Amino acid sequence: MVHKLNLELRKQLGANIANRRKSLGWTQQFLGIQLNVDAETISRVERGINTPSLGTLAEYAKILSIPISELFCGFSVKPLRRDEVVAKLIGTLEEEDKKFVLDWLQNLSHYIVTTKKNLRKPIVVR
Repeated sequence: MVHKLNLELRKQLGANIANRRKSLGWTQQFLGIQLNVDAETISRVERGINTPSLGTLAEYAKILSIPISELFCGFSVKPLRRDEVVAKLIGTLEEEDKKFVLDWLQNLSHYIVTTKKNLRKPIVVR
């Protein structure tokens, strides 16, 4: 009975991790990079084959931006706001890469705003 309960708990834990990861739009590889493990390790945890240590579970919770208890009980499906997702993704980068991405986003935002303004102008055909 204990073995069956343990297996069910591992599978539920893995499913909760997978659900949260997917709600963030992350791949197993991306989560693995955040945890310094390979995608296969993430896969084995999500399928309930491996069980991370308590310390590692705390890291999962921190990276997934949820309380550790939600790894066991399931999390409320309250996805992060888009700006929170972008901030979290940028936060994983090295400083030089952060600057590059932020500059790129600023230029892209300016282009989109400028393009939309130009599209709203009436076209005069002569």
